Amino acid sequence: MRSSSHAAALTLLTMMQAQSACAEPKQAIEFQIPPQELSSALLQFSQASGVKTFFRADITRNIDSQGLSGRYTPRQALEKLLKNTGIQYRFTDTESVTLSSEQGSLTTDQLLAMAPGNGLIMADATVNEDNIGPVEQEDMTVSGGDWTGYNVLNASTATKTDTPIMETPVSIQVLPKELMDDQQAFTLQEVLKNAPGVQTAFGFGGPFQQAVVLRGFSTEYFTVGALSYREGVRLKAPVPISSLERIELLKGPATVLYGRAVPGGIINYIPKDPLSEPYYSVQQQFGSYNLYRTSIDATGPINESGAVRYRFNLEYADFDTSISGTSTEFIDVAPTLAWDITPDTKLEIEFQYNKQQFKPDNGVPAIGNRPARLSRKFNVGEGLETDETGTRLVDIDLTHQFNENWKMHFKGLYAEYDFDVDDSVWGAGLNESTGELSRFSFEENDDGEIGLVSLNITGKLNTFGVKHSLLIGADYYDEYTESVIAFPDNTSINIFNPVYGNALRTEFTAENSLSWPYLNKWWGIYIQDQIDVLDNLHILLGGRYDNTEAVFAVEGTKPDKYDDFSPRYGIVYQPWDWLSLYGSYSESFQTTNGRSADGKAFQPETANQFEFGFKTELLDGRLSTTLAFYELTKNNILTDNINTLDPTDSIAVGEAKSKGIELSVTGSITEKLKLIGQYAYTDTEITKDNEGNRGNRLPQAALHSGNLWTTYDVTNQLKIGAGAYAVSSRNVDISNTVQLPGYVRMDVMAAYRWKIGGGRLTTQLNINNLLDKEYFSSAFDKNSIRRGDPITVLGSLRYEY
Repeated sequence: MRSSSHAAALTLLTMMQAQSACAEPKQAIEFQIPPQELSSALLQFSQASGVKTFFRADITRNIDSQGLSGRYTPRQALEKLLKNTGIQYRFTDTESVTLSSEQGSLTTDQLLAMAPGNGLIMADATVNEDNIGPVEQEDMTVSGGDWTGYNVLNASTATKTDTPIMETPVSIQVLPKELMDDQQAFTLQEVLKNAPGVQTAFGFGGPFQQAVVLRGFSTEYFTVGALSYREGVRLKAPVPISSLERIELLKGPATVLYGRAVPGGIINYIPKDPLSEPYYSVQQQFGSYNLYRTSIDATGPINESGAVRYRFNLEYADFDTSISGTSTEFIDVAPTLAWDITPDTKLEIEFQYNKQQFKPDNGVPAIGNRPARLSRKFNVGEGLETDETGTRLVDIDLTHQFNENWKMHFKGLYAEYDFDVDDSVWGAGLNESTGELSRFSFEENDDGEIGLVSLNITGKLNTFGVKHSLLIGADYYDEYTESVIAFPDNTSINIFNPVYGNALRTEFTAENSLSWPYLNKWWGIYIQDQIDVLDNLHILLGGRYDNTEAVFAVEGTKPDKYDDFSPRYGIVYQPWDWLSLYGSYSESFQTTNGRSADGKAFQPETANQFEFGFKTELLDGRLSTTLAFYELTKNNILTDNINTLDPTDSIAVGEAKSKGIELSVTGSITEKLKLIGQYAYTDTEITKDNEGNRGNRLPQAALHSGNLWTTYDVTNQLKIGAGAYAVSSRNVDISNTVQLPGYVRMDVMAAYRWKIGGGRLTTQLNINNLLDKEYFSSAFDKNSIRRGDPITVLGSLRYEY
């Protein structure tokens, strides 16, 4: 049973120093592990950390490691080395860890077979049956998501390098795939409710292209819905949740790395990567309001060596809402191919096609200073409107590792998008005494394309004992949009006694249509230095120079050209390994504000932010917290020119401020109890304005908001969870004459899983808005206020193998 041949099939990695008697190290250690085979990388990990690592040789076969560089605790280092491998780790005593997969778990007998005298060399290793037990299959993580916890220790959005969040001097939060799975969240609104200081904006892009308010400022764009960032590239496209690995939120100005950006921050969507181990998942969801959603995820190697890998994600959703006449149909296809051309050169090509057709809810009007509480059968647009968005893109990533310190990353992306609005009917003004609501209708077609190329060079230097992590980059972004809009027709409806069938259908004609192309492009160069002055003192210095050009293609119009330098500075001090104190300053720049009535170009919007706070990693890194204090100022906001009578004449003299506190807690209290909790105090104010709004709050920005979501693994098969989401009142517009009432919403879930046929079947039930709370989610103006969903039931069957 314990023959040398059996023992030879097992691998034991041990520490080479006399540190093996100490507990699992909690102090961060400097790791310099170059890309190589995973088994060799794990050997270097054990040598550096002093942690003995047990695993079967077959579970690491044909798996390469991307390596590791920087300061991490052993737990953090293992998570990075094993990311996307399908291999799970568990600290089995105070000085050793076991690795396992679905096919490679270690039992107690197998561990004992590695003791001295069985053909393997051990150094300072003590193994006994009391402190090492079997690793059950239910404890394993299958690639693609499992019950492993919400805490993510590293993120790249804030620095474009894989940096520990504890060493990043800005506020950043990661929403992982497991959280989305636990909540069965498949629209952006449902995912982003877990982030502090993030509110839903009205949005015109449908459920999969939702605008939000970040620290008081909206991500809504002039045309084609909300802006999003896909691996750092600014897009106007629906976001399919099923193909995402995680969502990273960077709070505050992000111009220094990404160019033009709204000052409240960016939401960066990170897609799944192809894996070297096969993984397949099929999920079917069903629920209230005729919901049917199917998602497929398949990945694995194409050739025997695993150097060529693929991933294929498919999502199809069809559902209505509680509002009469509303519906959504969405399909997304996202194949990806990865090729390790050499051990140091890697190519990844991603394709994506999606199409969304939806009949939106354009809201209800306000009566007095509150939304009208009308029947859910009331639809101001009568269900006539059909909007359609579509995206086609190709994304090429090429990386080359020159040596263990220097790396190159080239990205090229091209995307086409369209946004068509047919028979859009909106409220225009309410006679509160009679209930008669005037309406207008319009049509709009937007077509555009986006191209981006970028080149980043990252490297590590050591100057007189001071460590530098350098990022030098350049990018070029080109965006073209052509919009056609038909002027409105007018009609009316009584909100208390609606008679349908009188809404006018708008047609495009030469007389009622207006067309304008728009071209926006910029060139940017940037540099960033992450400096480790001491092991516990980290400084971030960065700056970007932008040269921009915007053209409104109206006859005789010259390009609006601007250039600007945007700096960012930050510092992190860690008096103890578990505590980081940080502060930062950053600026943002938006290329153009458009033109005034007399054809003069407005100065671009700019913003600056001061932020400080602290972060912690508690319970051996299982639980992370961030407490941030900030003040954000946005300048050159357009406001009416009171010196003229022309309502289309504006001047860029407006200013608004947002200052507040944000608290987030994410991770695991125990191995069974996981949580994510947030609180945000967002105090916004219009500080300069020509229309009498000075001192008012910004629209959609709740003064108080928070949430708490927890799950508990009752057994290895059964999980339960519950959460609450609270939002205080919000103003509808800058005049602050109408408010959306505050609300508290409660959600619950339960999931059970079985091992079936070599795979795993998970059944799940979620109930959102359990207490059927009536609330209003967002508003465009006082005539267009959207209602939140009532109690909603979601069921799911997911099979993975």
